[in-house]
Amino acid sequence: MSNSDAAPKRGILSSLGPAIITASVVLGPGSILSSSKIGFLHGYQMTWVLAIAVVLMIGMTALSARLGILLEGTLCEELANRAGRPVAALTGLSLFLIAACFQFSNNLGVLAAIEPFIGEGKTIPIAMIIGINVLIVVALLGFKTLYKNVELLMKVLVGLMTVAFVANLVVAKPDILKMLTGLWPSFPAGASETLLPKWEDGKVVDNLTPLVAMIATTFS
Repeated sequence: MSNSDAAPKRGILSSLGPAIITASVVLGPGSILSSSKIGFLHGYQMTWVLAIAVVLMIGMTALSARLGILLEGTLCEELANRAGRPVAALTGLSLFLIAACFQFSNNLGVLAAIEPFIGEGKTIPIAMIIGINVLIVVALLGFKTLYKNVELLMKVLVGLMTVAFVANLVVAKPDILKMLTGLWPSFPAGASETLLPKWEDGKVVDNLTPLVAMIATTFS
């Protein structure tokens, strides 16, 4: 193989890095937890929501890439120059709160994953979550060449997740016909009565909160 033939392939492989980072941002523990909850409660009936979320997320990612190429500064810098600093500050605060909520949902997903191994006690899981978040903050602020390390780690983790998902498909053997039927928009029975949480027999009845959580973790 000549060097000219190898160069394009190296370019394709290197371009997978940012794509994997984007996939890792979208598919976090919170997304897996909310999607699993919806699948457990409603089977394939809410597949259409996932399909719409995927299409819209592709559009948002494409738009973000174009803005990143065309704009000279960051989003907040451009807003400050064009609309004033108050608008930029409000946007920055909103983005911070959205990211904080997204990380909170990830923390819930991590807690749900480790709970079967350590029991239902609160001290150890909370200590682990605090330690993980402190480590993330230290890494973001302390490493000067963080991206390459994160990209390598994400490639390994996404590879493991892909293997796990494929194995799950083999074991679970999903019904393709029911999955296609789930692409037709519909809501579960009684959903109109549980758009907001309500109490019945001392328990909260809320069928659509996991659905809202899945959409939120996808778009955050």
